[in-house]
This record gives sequence, C-alpha cells and structure tokens, in this order.
Amino acid sequence: MLIIDLTHTMHAEMPVFPGTPQPSFQPIHTISEHGFSQLDIHTYTHMGTHIDAPFHMVADGKTLDELPIDQFVGSASILDLKYLGKKQIDVADLLPHENKIRAVDFVIFDLGWSTKWGQAAFFEEFPCLSLEAARWLIQSDLKGVGMDTCSVDPIDAEVYRIHHTILGKGMIIIENLSGLEEVEAEVFQFQCFPLKIEKADGCPVRALAFC
Repeated sequence: MLIIDLTHTMHAEMPVFPGTPQPSFQPIHTISEHGFSQLDIHTYTHMGTHIDAPFHMVADGKTLDELPIDQFVGSASILDLKYLGKKQIDVADLLPHENKIRAVDFVIFDLGWSTKWGQAAFFEEFPCLSLEAARWLIQSDLKGVGMDTCSVDPIDAEVYRIHHTILGKGMIIIENLSGLEEVEAEVFQFQCFPLKIEKADGCPVRALAFC
C-alpha cells in the first residue's frame, strides 16, 4: 500500500490567511538544558492543511469533538479540474464526474493551486465552487469536500455562502491540501483526523491518501 501525505508542513513562517497572525513554535525545553525537548505552540484552528467543522460557520452546527470519528475517514476521489482554467466551478463541470462523486465519501478538488503555496498569489483569485455547484454537491451522501485552496469562498467574500451550504449539511471541509498530483488511484482511502479538542470549530490535520 502506498501512503501519500497531502499535508503542508507547519512552521513559523508558513503562509496564513490574510489578517491572521503567524503561528509560533518556540522551544521551552531542550535536551541539552533539561534532558528533554518541548515546544510551546501558538496557532489558530484554521492554519495550514485543516478541517472546517460545521460550527465554523453554523451557529448550531457540530464541533469537531461532536462529530462521529468515522466522519474523518472514508473513500475519496480527486477531481482534476485545473485544466479548466476557471475561477468558478459550475454544475456543468461536475456533471461528467457524477458517478464518481456519488460513489465516494469525499470529493477532493485538484485546482493546481498548491503549487502557489508560499507565494502571494496563493491568496489571490483562487478558483471556487459556484453556489449552484455547492448545492448540487450536497445532494450526494458525502462526508466532506477537500480543496487545495485556502477557502471554498472567494478571498473577498463578505457572506460565506459556499461554507454555509456545505457545513449546513453537516459535512466537513478540508482546505489547503497538497500533493494531490501524486495520487494516481481513481478511488482511495482518505484520512484527515483532527485533535480531539473540545468545542473546536476547526483544526490542522495530517491528511493522508492510502492507495
């Protein structure tokens, strides 16, 4: 079995959503001085490769610790749509993949955007689902939707309609995925387990593809 890491590495200078403070990873104990090493970590719940829980946008939505553990694992398929070169993914772009979408737990969109990670362009005019496409997607029995972009809504969104549509269905969203081009399997096992933090609206994850 081939295991492919779909996760960006977290570090103090990592890209963060505009307006969010940088994370901090400070050694507070060292082997040379204390006999063991330990980091003091300060981060937000939506940094790097991470999950959005329904509660991220929906007032009565479930937090990560309230979701069943099998919400974070299941069959998945990647839709390679980067060839479209579009800023908005419409229902017409999804229909050719309908059978694939209906057959899996997670649909992951490869929009070619992870190649911009670390560049200012990563947060500029990235492709998003249209509202109609999001509404069409939630008609399937999906556990979640994954993206290699920083958000399912446009960077300048003031009302997060796509988030509300997907999270309002009780699904999760996995953002900032990486390495999708390495997955050659049509269907694979996907895992994105978060830390079990009480009342968490989101959490960085180690996303993996088991092929």
